[in-house]
Amino acid sequence: MNAIANMARLTKAGATLAWSGARVLPDHANLPGPLRLFARATAPLRKNGADAGNQARLSAALTALGPSYIKLGQFLATRDDIIGRELARDLSSLQDRLPPFSQDEAVKAVEAALEAPIGTLFAEFGPPVAAASIAQVHKAKVKTPDAR
Repeated sequence: MNAIANMARLTKAGATLAWSGARVLPDHANLPGPLRLFARATAPLRKNGADAGNQARLSAALTALGPSYIKLGQFLATRDDIIGRELARDLSSLQDRLPPFSQDEAVKAVEAALEAPIGTLFAEFGPPVAAASIAQVHKAKVKTPDAR
């Protein structure tokens, strides 16, 4: 992937985290000058405060960024020695309580992966019954060779 695309992805991630109001650095962190300047310049873009909802905002921001960031959050949830117990506990919501993505997205993903319209592959393709960071489960009935 080229450098411009990487910078665009990092910019999107940074903007999403900043806009969500999630704090990822403690108040007492001794930041280098350029980061302090950046923090002051971007302060108006961020939601205010570091209340108890901070961790929920971080989980929501990681969820909005997609599966790779959810996996990062899941990993960090297991490392309370690095990020602290409270943040790890709150990030654990990324491990077992993720909302499913839409039925339309699921159909498109299955059709793209199997390179065929879903109607030709399945007699039935139900709504999601379970969701995880990079997948979800649907009940479905495969069509038999005689198209039933």
